[in-house]
Amino acid sequence: MLLQDKQRRFVSEYVIDLCGAQAAIRAGYAKRSARQTASHLLTKHDIRALVQEKQKETEERLQISRDDVINGLLRAVDEAKDAKNPQAQIAGWREIAKMLGFYNQPALPAPQDLTEDMVKGMSDAELAVLATEGAQ
Repeated sequence: MLLQDKQRRFVSEYVIDLCGAQAAIRAGYAKRSARQTASHLLTKHDIRALVQEKQKETEERLQISRDDVINGLLRAVDEAKDAKNPQAQIAGWREIAKMLGFYNQPALPAPQDLTEDMVKGMSDAELAVLATEGAQ
């Protein structure tokens, strides 16, 4: 892996909170385009591989797995339910959903790569995003 120092800093920052834009800013990339920079960096195979390597190192160092974290959150959600605390339940479910990737939407294809069948299969929200991006 021949990554630049700034890219390595991005990876180190990204594995802290998995927030690409903030990791890009902390790594020294421009704040104005941090979101796009992070998105671009995370498409690179070498960067994704290093992120996975760092996450594995953290798991081993802490002797905790993703399943351990999710199970702990599920217990917390149950406790919040017993305590009749809906805000805590929602927060717990939100964290579980993030960990399971429910908020990670696949990237939409570029307009020039769309086929008629692809467009027919898109939701109204996806079509709206394409229309908005095309107008820019």
